[in-house]
Amino acid sequence: MSRATGAPAVGDDPFDAYYFANCCGRPYRRDDHWLAFFGRIAERIATDIRPRRVLDAGCALGILVETLRARGIDAHGIDISSYAIANVHEPIRPFCRQGSIASELTGRYDLIVSIEVLEHMAARDGEEAIANFCRHADDVLFSSTPSDHREPSHVNVQPAEYWAEQFARHGFYRDVDFDASFITAWAVRFRRSGEPLPRIVRDYERRFAALEAARNDTRAFSIDVQRDLARERERGTPDASDVVQTITLQQTLTHLSELARALDHQRLALLESRQHLEEERQAVAEHRLTLERERAVFERERETSRVWRDREVGELRTSIEETHAHLNRKVLALDALEAQAAALRVDAARLEHDLRFARETIARMEQSVFWRLRGFWAGVSRTFGRPT
Repeated sequence: MSRATGAPAVGDDPFDAYYFANCCGRPYRRDDHWLAFFGRIAERIATDIRPRRVLDAGCALGILVETLRARGIDAHGIDISSYAIANVHEPIRPFCRQGSIASELTGRYDLIVSIEVLEHMAARDGEEAIANFCRHADDVLFSSTPSDHREPSHVNVQPAEYWAEQFARHGFYRDVDFDASFITAWAVRFRRSGEPLPRIVRDYERRFAALEAARNDTRAFSIDVQRDLARERERGTPDASDVVQTITLQQTLTHLSELARALDHQRLALLESRQHLEEERQAVAEHRLTLERERAVFERERETSRVWRDREVGELRTSIEETHAHLNRKVLALDALEAQAAALRVDAARLEHDLRFARETIARMEQSVFWRLRGFWAGVSRTFGRPT
């Protein structure tokens, strides 16, 4: 199955009615088959992961959104295809929108689901979509075909280890204990991990050891089957039951060989993942050393800054104290001047009162008979040359 999504290298136009009718294995429409298919996925998500809010990145007709919401999950969808969004089931349409998953999403989600989407996008757009997922969720259920090159819109078909590396760049690693094969055989659950790298490597090694043991058992069983077939050939012409048994054994051998190849592929992917984790560990160690050096520089600068600050604060405090003392002296001087001015004002008022009293006394004297006689007597005395 192929579902259209954001920023495909081939644009929006190919994901039209013809595409959904002819390029998805079987006609992709809201019918019993697809409702049952996505219903099984929704049930596993609801029971095994139990998210409250989910985004279906590349939702196509919104059938997974519909089946998740039927289970009480706040599910939403986004898809690049205008045809797909226009044909979402009417009650679900408010929860699905047309847009690119390579463009910045809104809000946070408990889980983002991306099923057979990124192989339709150019490699750079696919990397941007993964970065977008990792900014808006801590849990991603992911599937992208590793081998289907027949579909013309599959422009970014990559092996499993490629996607694992892209998610690891953002601190997301495979949940080795979660089986996502209810979606596709190659589906993976990537989760943000706060575990130290040694613990992540330990989980990968545990899973790798189990796969290696299964591969060894398969090869041992294959050798036994080949030995039994060789014995049957030595016995001569087989009867009908021997033929049936031989055919069955050959089919079993073929199946086991395929299983062994698949296990070898998984082993290679795990080895590459382990190598990538080791590189990540070294990068983290180098980053830690860089941070330690930067912290030491910062501590020295902070200490220098503290010394200069204390010195400047001390000088400023001394200056403030001196200014305060100077101002106090000025205030005391002003207070003294104010006291002197008040005393002068009192003296001036007293003098003005005395002057006014003297003027009033002189005025009364000038109006008296005695003063007038004195004036007359003074005039007579000057006439006769006598002192007044």
